[in-house]
Amino acid sequence: MFHWIIRFSMKVLLSFVLGPLITFNNLIANPQFESKLPRVEVSEIVGNSTISISYSQPTVNWRKTWGKRIPFKKNWTIGNKEKTIITFEEDVKINNIRLGAGTYGFYVYPVNNHDWQIVFSKDITGSVDQYDKIDDILRISVVPEEAPLQKQLKMGVETVEEEIDNNSDDPGNLSGSIFENKPSIANFFLHWDVKRVNLKLVLTGERRGNSGNPLNPNIPQQSIKAWKVVKASLLSLLNEDFIKHTENFSDNFLTNYGDGGGKASYIQFLGHSYRSGDSEGITINIEQMKTEITQDKILFYDIMVYFQHGAINYSYELINKDDLWLVHKIRVPSREGGEI
Repeated sequence: MFHWIIRFSMKVLLSFVLGPLITFNNLIANPQFESKLPRVEVSEIVGNSTISISYSQPTVNWRKTWGKRIPFKKNWTIGNKEKTIITFEEDVKINNIRLGAGTYGFYVYPVNNHDWQIVFSKDITGSVDQYDKIDDILRISVVPEEAPLQKQLKMGVETVEEEIDNNSDDPGNLSGSIFENKPSIANFFLHWDVKRVNLKLVLTGERRGNSGNPLNPNIPQQSIKAWKVVKASLLSLLNEDFIKHTENFSDNFLTNYGDGGGKASYIQFLGHSYRSGDSEGITINIEQMKTEITQDKILFYDIMVYFQHGAINYSYELINKDDLWLVHKIRVPSREGGEI
């Protein structure tokens, strides 16, 4: 009985002495234990869209940050009770890897001082300690840079000014361009202690030109429904979504563009152009577009599509089937100068 009383007394004593030390050790070992981290909301307009970041802001203390306070080979969500969240209003290329528009959980996975991974996850709810790799959408390897001391963690987006040569023959600079897909470039950064990570962001959203309403040009009333089909197809081409670009094509669709043929070969050709980089910086100009209407067909032509290495005059021919307008042909000038 006496020995039991001594053991019990020792446990009580240790809990009083060591309990606060354990709690304090957790606090300094991992910022996610901190209970009152300030929450920071950052938004930056890039091109025609907004990138938003919501994160908690720990502060450097006397303990080594990377490898100690933030352990290596463990996902870190930065926040304490709320996860770090980043939102893109349109598709973005991050270090040349595509990520769709949406809201994502953001993690840092430091392997060591010279090798980190940035993780975008579809999981934006739940505890910061809950992480499942199956929710990863994108994981990018980066090399952190040595940087001046930043006591409070800072994340943000810096727009990158693009030099425009007014004397350039680049079609992307033409006055009156209706749809411009010139990339909007920005730099995403995370800076804490003496480490900084930079990610190149490239957004290729729609931009409007200077000539009236680009999405609703002056076209005959009876061709408005058909024009909506063409407009959706053109915007999807800008966004490099080739499946959506062709979703309103007829079963007997034909083109002389690329390798010619039907819908499947056309999509294959566009995919090859995208992978080779030819579809970067697309501009579509409908300022000179014309319309021809017959009883069962509508033709939109003189649609100028400017690619990185040249320009193509697109013509859309649509047919009406069961009161639905479908793209039946896309025609471009052939090598012999004629059209199909």
